[in-house]
Amino acid sequence: MKAAGELRSLLAQQGFRRPLHLARAKVEEQGGARGTIALEGITPEEVRCLGALLGRAWRAPVAGADVPRLELRRIDAALRDSRFRCTLPEALELLHGRSLCDRRAARQALRDGREAIWERASTHHACADRRTAQWLEHVSRTGALARLAYAENGDGLIACLDAAALLPADPPEAQAVLAARLRGSAHALDAGQPCGALLVSLLAAWAQRSTPTGAAERRELLARFGVLSDSISCAVVALNLPVRGEGLVAGMTRLAAGRHVSLTLGNLTCEPLPMRGCKVFMCENPTVLSEAERRLGATCPPLVCADGQFTTACLRLLEALVSGGCEIRVHGDFDWGGLHIVSRAMQTIGAEPWRYDVAAYRRAVATVPTTQLSSRAPRELDPQLQGLAAAIGTDGRAVHEEALLDVLLDDLRVNGSDVAI
Repeated sequence: MKAAGELRSLLAQQGFRRPLHLARAKVEEQGGARGTIALEGITPEEVRCLGALLGRAWRAPVAGADVPRLELRRIDAALRDSRFRCTLPEALELLHGRSLCDRRAARQALRDGREAIWERASTHHACADRRTAQWLEHVSRTGALARLAYAENGDGLIACLDAAALLPADPPEAQAVLAARLRGSAHALDAGQPCGALLVSLLAAWAQRSTPTGAAERRELLARFGVLSDSISCAVVALNLPVRGEGLVAGMTRLAAGRHVSLTLGNLTCEPLPMRGCKVFMCENPTVLSEAERRLGATCPPLVCADGQFTTACLRLLEALVSGGCEIRVHGDFDWGGLHIVSRAMQTIGAEPWRYDVAAYRRAVATVPTTQLSSRAPRELDPQLQGLAAAIGTDGRAVHEEALLDVLLDDLRVNGSDVAI
């Protein structure tokens, strides 16, 4: 105990403070008394202390002039040969009162742990699907995704692969139920969780599309593979749908002939949706549908409302209509948001624009009130809409659907003469 106190007092001198601070960092980095430290601007006190420890074998530099490089093995050897008979790592722990960190061993353990995660994942039975195996390889080379994979010791990645092995789910399954079944937590597949984020990335790879960034697109992607993230509050409003058969949606539509129905994602996924092929119109704003209901009632052709950036329920309904042989005609505000909606409908379900081109925009600007264009232009648009986007951007004026209500209702009136629900 006395020797330990003497050694602590010796090494606590001002002349040892900086050299031993640098030595500790190097020892922790290298995992032992290896490497060298550079003493730039060495002071007389540091020269004196190091000279006393190292003896004549150390050529004392000129204080403030030389930048000596001191090998840690020499300090370690000097301490071993001293009357204290200790190593440099032991002396550093005694001086600072805390254990050294072996950062080299920690780095190796981290590498070993990560390799074990990839080994565990690559042998998962879900990777028998070549798409999944390719995605996993991509994840291992992508920093942000790799960090998600390493989280929770890789358990989130394995749960993602467990989920992939069950998809597409038929019948569809609630996201919370699937999450609880896989990981014991109803929130394990939420967007902010590693497992949830990785699953969305995987499904996007399956669908050969970019990973969605918005909540609506994320819900749409999950629903495409039978995972329902919000089957109750996610809904779509429609009028006079051409649904055939005796199912729930068909019955609701017949009972509400001429009146709108609000269908949840759960309604639209609980049963087949056979459709009678016909022309179906799609608007952006609820006011258009409300006025069509009030003025045209049961004579209005089928009309679906996107209600802003359309929901997963809206997409599910549109897909069912297209599968049944329906032709979709879509309209939106003449602004960036409307362009995004119309473009998305064109690209996802093959919709055709309804009074939505450069000529229609020019007529609207010349005949109805306009507003100042706001927000940002969409990054990706259907090629058919590029000319319209350029015209809107040049004029800097937006035209809302409500200002074109009479024109749109006239179209619906003309196309509704043969409606039979």
